[in-house]
Amino acid sequence: MTSGQLPSEEHDGPQVQVSYRGHWLAFASLACGFAQVIFLAFGPIVVLSAVAAIVLGVVALWQIGSTGQGGKWMAIAGIILGSLGILLMAGLIMMIGPGGPAG
Repeated sequence: MTSGQLPSEEHDGPQVQVSYRGHWLAFASLACGFAQVIFLAFGPIVVLSAVAAIVLGVVALWQIGSTGQGGKWMAIAGIILGSLGILLMAGLIMMIGPGGPAG
């Protein structure tokens, strides 16, 4: 190799190419579902994240059905986590009350 030349792109060993064939909305749905679990103490964040998980999961399932991409389990898990988060927040609001605990 002389100065000014780039090294060759040829390699002796096997090359591994990793590709993800899942749907990105399904991954986003699952991430929002996990985010609401992590931020459980912050009410508005839980509700927003839960709604986002459900909406993204439903849209991902619809698109996965059309395109045949992977990630169906992530979309379903995101919908389940989002639904559980909304049910949990609704239960807490019903037990404590919308104004918070009265002291």
